[in-house]
Amino acid sequence: MHQAFPAIQGHKLLDKSSFKTVTLTTNLPSVPTEICTIHEIKILDMYCCNHDLVGCTSCMALHHRNCTDVQLVSDVVETRFKKTDADETHQNLREKKLAIEKIKTSREALLEEMNKSKTDAVNEIKAFRAEMETMIRNMEKESIKEVEKEYQTMNAMLLEEIKKSEIQIISLERLADNIKQSDGNVAQQFVSIKTAQKTITRTDDIMNSFNAHTHAKVSFVADQSVLGFLQELKTFGSVNSNTVYSVKETREMNIKVQSDTLTCTVFGSCLTQGGQLLLPDFNNKKLKRVDISKLSVEDYCDLPSNPCGVCCIDNQEAVVTLNNNTIQFVNLRNPMKLTHDIKLDNYCFGIAYKDSKLLITNNSTSLYIYDMAGTLLQTISRDNSGNDLFSKCRQIAFSDS
Repeated sequence: MHQAFPAIQGHKLLDKSSFKTVTLTTNLPSVPTEICTIHEIKILDMYCCNHDLVGCTSCMALHHRNCTDVQLVSDVVETRFKKTDADETHQNLREKKLAIEKIKTSREALLEEMNKSKTDAVNEIKAFRAEMETMIRNMEKESIKEVEKEYQTMNAMLLEEIKKSEIQIISLERLADNIKQSDGNVAQQFVSIKTAQKTITRTDDIMNSFNAHTHAKVSFVADQSVLGFLQELKTFGSVNSNTVYSVKETREMNIKVQSDTLTCTVFGSCLTQGGQLLLPDFNNKKLKRVDISKLSVEDYCDLPSNPCGVCCIDNQEAVVTLNNNTIQFVNLRNPMKLTHDIKLDNYCFGIAYKDSKLLITNNSTSLYIYDMAGTLLQTISRDNSGNDLFSKCRQIAFSDS
């Protein structure tokens, strides 16, 4: 039951129970309200259909004056706007926000790691300085020991000469007194003279045995090479910024060609100067050239034996290692073609080219360096103590430096 509330409309009383809810609709046009970030007093009310961009009138006049389809947003919104576009854009914004937040979190972690590494690096510098100071203190002690040793040697020698001199002085004074006191006794004076002459001769011998000292100094001469070496240094060492790598993308491809009879097996690879990938297929005795962008084998050539490694010499030639102790030269023009080969005295597995030299591993303990004619220049296998440097050495990589 509704309670009656009187209302006045003209001269009539109305019951509230007779009121009805009325929804008012308008056909007022939809207009944008967002301000242009460049021209801050203008509204983004223009749309370029050619570039699918919105802007203000100044933006359109400056950057879209040559476009053939520029209209008011209010004129195109009915045909261009879709509710699904708003939902999709909102979802994209959410995904991008999550992605950028993930990047921000990772960068914050990297920043924390970098700050810690900086502290560690500074502590290492201080520790290195302390180690050097310890070494310098030890060098100082050893240098002082050498000064002290030289001083003691010279000091003992001078004291010994002083002692001998004092003994001779006393002896000479006594003999002089004897000669004087024996005056009148010819026989005694004769004996005193002869005794004195013998002592004089002995004194001459002693004097001749003394080193001719004009100065008595212990000096120190610094090793200028140490100072020169330190002067050439600006820092205690080098500072490295370790680049953090992450996998951006992985892709799979099938490199099997129609003539292959066995499962493809690849131990090595290299990129040509043109950006194509060379793959030696061990089981099928082929060198295959792959287009990475198309993920397809573009070309291949048959090899006389099973290949293990490959490297490029230039943009026209590559060298492949074969399991019959041979390196095979291949012309990279289309199609690829075998040229000449060189028989070596060792098993060939990995291969690299640098400064007109071929570096070849044997999948064991040795690295061989050859010139381009196949002459062995050097074998690297053991350190100075005779220990093996490698174990099953396969691939070779050069650093940027």
